[in-house]
Amino acid sequence: MIANSSISILWLPLIVLLSAYAGYFFRSAQIAKARKRIIYLENEMLSNHAEILKLQQQIVLSEKENNQSQKSKVVLMKDAQPEENPDVTQIKSIKNK
Repeated sequence: MIANSSISILWLPLIVLLSAYAGYFFRSAQIAKARKRIIYLENEMLSNHAEILKLQQQIVLSEKENNQSQKSKVVLMKDAQPEENPDVTQIKSIKNK
């Protein structure tokens, strides 16, 4: 049979308020934990992006240094051997005849 249990009308609002407070407390703890995790992940992403940018900057600087070192240096006119164009040599040989 059904047990005779009576709950006073005064206890019912108290039980509802306590369960609402417990639910609010539980949910706010979950939200705080999620916010901390989000902040941690955002900081990790920012540090990773900063590291990537530093590495890209180092690559650009090293490429710039390599390009500058591989460029031909200034050659003095005395040391340079002019390359003769075959057409020019033919014209010179015709003039000399």
